[in-house]
Parts: sequence; structure tokens; C-alpha cells
Amino acid sequence: MLRLAALLALVITSSCGKKDANPAPPPTPPPSAGSSSGSGSAAPPPVAAPAPPPVAATCIEKEDGLALIEAGVDDKAVTICLRADSAPEATKPTCYAVDLASGAWSSATAAPAKRKPAASLYEIKQDEAGVSICKGTACTKLAVKAPTKDEEGALQEYQGAVREDGDCVVLMDDSLDGAWFFDGKGKKVKALKLREKGAEGPCLHAVAFAGNLAYVATDVCAGPGAEGAYYDCKGKKVAWPEKVNPYGYTPQHVSGSIYALGDLNGGAVSELDAKTGMVRAVEIPKDCEDCAVLSSTPEQTADLLVSPAGKLIQIDASRVIVIHAEKGVEKTYKFPLCAAK
Repeated sequence: MLRLAALLALVITSSCGKKDANPAPPPTPPPSAGSSSGSGSAAPPPVAAPAPPPVAATCIEKEDGLALIEAGVDDKAVTICLRADSAPEATKPTCYAVDLASGAWSSATAAPAKRKPAASLYEIKQDEAGVSICKGTACTKLAVKAPTKDEEGALQEYQGAVREDGDCVVLMDDSLDGAWFFDGKGKKVKALKLREKGAEGPCLHAVAFAGNLAYVATDVCAGPGAEGAYYDCKGKKVAWPEKVNPYGYTPQHVSGSIYALGDLNGGAVSELDAKTGMVRAVEIPKDCEDCAVLSSTPEQTADLLVSPAGKLIQIDASRVIVIHAEKGVEKTYKFPLCAAK
């Protein structure tokens, strides 16, 4: 009996000292963040941050009586500055610029200065002693009556222009019933009669030179309607602009012998070759009837500019239009209107 108990104790002691041939697996760790438990599928992509709101595009608020106060062009852009007729005159206009390469509109601070005519060596001087054509201090008196003063003492000067070489001068005044042409020695060459003596119209509108030709224009006095013509220095009419109402305009030099004359409503441009006396009109296709943004007086709804590169820039009531002097209309940029509220 004692031997049997000792044998059992020996067997139990041997079993406790052996390792299990199939040990239990270690505990499974908890799933990490973003992992999938037992599915085998890929983790979902992270949620993208919301896009920032788009920047509001530059736009023009359409309102009654919106007027073109000034405009200008440089090598890169055309700038227009607008103000409502209802705003005080001292109110600074709001300016917008269109990039000529991309057509994108942006806000602007002011319009570039318009291109000025080349400085002339000659000028017209007027006083109570008479009218003279001067080059520096050397002056030649013209054979015409001296201008007079009005009741308030202001000198009533003639309208006048002198050709670049000083050999042709044109004076225009009601007292002359038209325009007088003079040579460089002051001698009257031609008295161009533009109205009957003592008549109330037409009114004498403008005088200027386009190369060797003199431009003389009259208007209807009662409203913005004008017509003009080109004359040689003997006072002979050689050409006249077509398709334009040139009220408020004089010829602008484009390049070489080419000059351009604008239209009151921006509907056409009249081009002159001052060497040949040939004229041609570049008509601009009309925009839609309800597209006008500018709605002030006709004089403040259009303008004609010449870029430094010699391109014509016509501004009308709804667009900026680029015109090549020989090819015609090249590009059109509509004013960027704000969405209706």
C-alpha cells in the first residue's frame, strides 16, 4: 500500500514539470484606429477639407445715368472710369481695366493718360494787338483783325490750328462766318464760308490738322450733331469722313500717314490716309438692344483711343473693341455686369 502511494506521487511530479506541446495562442490585441477587423478591406481615405469660397469677380453694377468719365490705354490694358450722373461731380469715379491679352477684368485706380500729339515747334499767339504764328520768339503776324474782349474783359480768341511745318494756318470764328486759311508768311489764302453772314447756324465746331490736311467741322448748335471735312492748304475740300457723327472729336494720329476720327455713339471709325486723301469707314457691329451699360449723355457713352502700338480702341455703351487700322475689328471685350439682385 505504501509502495503504491509513492508511485502515484512520482507520476504526478513528472507531469507538472513538462511543457504543453500545444500552448494556447497569445491574446489578440485590440484593433488599432482606422483598421478593419476581420474584413480585409483597405482603410477609407481621409475626408478632404472644404474648398475656400471663390473670390468674387470684378463686375459693374448697372444703374441709370452711368457715364464714362475718363478712359485710357497702355501696352497691356484698357481702363474705363465710370460714375453715375446722380453722384456729386466731386465723387471719384470707379475704374475697371481689361487685360488685352487674357480679356480678364479687374479693378483699377485710374486711367492712363491719353496719348498726346507730338509737340509742335509752332504755336498761335493771340492778344489785343493781333494774331501771330510763332516759332520760339520769332513771330509772324496774320492778316486778320485782332480778337476783341467781351463785356467781362475776357479775350474772345479764334479757334485755330497750325500745320507741323508752320506753312499753313487756319483760324475759325463767327466773325469770319467760317474759316480763313493763311500761308506761313501770314497772308490770307482762302476765306472758307461755312454759314451765311448773321445766321445763327451752323455753329463752328472744331479745327485741327491731320498731316498736311486741315480738318474743319461744324455742328447743329442745338444738339450733339456734327459734320466735318478735310481741306488742303488752299482751302479746297479733298475728303470727308463717312459713317460717323464726329461731335466732340478731332482726328487722332494712328501711325504713318493714317489718322482716325471717332463717332459720337461709337458705331464706326473713319480713317484717313493724309498722303492720298483716301478715307474709309470701319463699321462696328451693334450689340444687342438691351446690352447698354452706359446710359448718360451721348458724349459720355463712347470714346476712341489709340494704343502705344497703334491699335484703335473704341469704347461704346457696352464694350471695349480693338480695331486694326487695316484689318478692322479684332477683339471685343464686353463690360462685366454684376448679376441681377
